[in-house]
Amino acid sequence: MAFRWRGRRYVVDSVLAHWVETGAWWRHSERPDRPPADPERWLWRVEAVNKTSQTGIFDLCLEPDSSTGRWSLHAIYD
Repeated sequence: MAFRWRGRRYVVDSVLAHWVETGAWWRHSERPDRPPADPERWLWRVEAVNKTSQTGIFDLCLEPDSSTGRWSLHAIYD
């Protein structure tokens, strides 16, 4: 698995942790045809490296209820 950040490609070297953040279940939409305002998110803390051998720790986020299975970069650690 790999991702891009600031125009550079990072390859995931190892998964350090995985957890699920529940959404704000108490803030459901009044309309049942709309998704909740704050959906559940799945997160992975990974160590990744780019082609110049720069290594970093990143939190990658997947929103499993989205129609596209969209990934995003949630946090970066020095």
